Amino acid sequence: MLNLQSNHIVDLYSWVDDNLPTSKNPKGGRPCIMSDNEVITLLIWNAIALHHKTLKDIHAFTQMYLNEEFPKISKYKNFVVQCF
Repeated sequence: MLNLQSNHIVDLYSWVDDNLPTSKNPKGGRPCIMSDNEVITLLIWNAIALHHKTLKDIHAFTQMYLNEEFPKISKYKNFVVQCF
């Protein structure tokens, strides 16, 4: 089994960013703080390494422990909207 470290999330983000098309912001409204690729990276990282059960847990963990990697995390309400 692989021993995942926090620097591997940067590698995962690079892979996601290279392999997924960049989405354009919808017309009108305020643009999202986090990119879709950052949110997808967090969701994949949770599935691989963390196994949190709720989006609230993922958001709280990111704010507490991954704020160097994701300094512009949006508020919880906006994070949930962006996940869907």
